[in-house]
Amino acid sequence: MKESTAGGFAAVIAASLQQFLSSTPTAVKDFGLVFLLFFAVDFITGVVNAAVSGKLSSKSARSKFFAKSVQYLGILSLGAGGTVATGSIAWTVTALASTCAMEAISIIENIRGLQQAGVSLGPVAPLLDRISKLFGDPPQSSEQPPKE
Repeated sequence: MKESTAGGFAAVIAASLQQFLSSTPTAVKDFGLVFLLFFAVDFITGVVNAAVSGKLSSKSARSKFFAKSVQYLGILSLGAGGTVATGSIAWTVTALASTCAMEAISIIENIRGLQQAGVSLGPVAPLLDRISKLFGDPPQSSEQPPKE
């Protein structure tokens, strides 16, 4: 009995997912995939950064993951609500784009933390310095003169 219930539940989930994906505009699907990719990269760089700096803690990771997930759920819910209210997918696309931007900033912060912990970034360091200049942060590469 349990096997048929689990199979039925899986079939309902699969059918719902198929219906959602077939009726979702391409822009929303594309931004959704980019968001998931950025979220995964941010998670990985965050774990590596915490491990390198000696601050790896499952409790801390869970609380940060939960807090970030709730924030993104709120932003994406507002975007979906705007789409439902107006009939325009621009709200959802904007919500997804903003979460992608926040993830990109978090990835840069994680990579910056790795650099500050002494990890050599090789050819990525000059690119990171250029991006940091855009956001008003001072460059951190070894090419910068030491502070007195």
